[in-house]
Amino acid sequence: MTTAFFFIFGAILATVGTISALISYLHSKNGALKYLFLTFLFMALHAYAFSLPILLHASLAWIAYGYTIGIALIFILLLLGLRVQMFLTQKFIRVYG
Repeated sequence: MTTAFFFIFGAILATVGTISALISYLHSKNGALKYLFLTFLFMALHAYAFSLPILLHASLAWIAYGYTIGIALIFILLLLGLRVQMFLTQKFIRVYG
């Protein structure tokens, strides 16, 4: 139960990061901020998928579904995280290379 509270706290923080990155992207139209927004979005969804079934006292089947969805979101998150890193590195190499 304690782990679920940590996940929900992380989900709330990731939601704040999602909203901040979206606002920044809408102001600047920077491509890296778009991918950062998507990274925070999938991070928040992952944490919600892990924590909500436990906090709502759902059956073990719903907890398993939440776990499966959370793991799928982790793979999407890894792909987006790599995209952000490549975007930032490419700009760094282009400027300082």
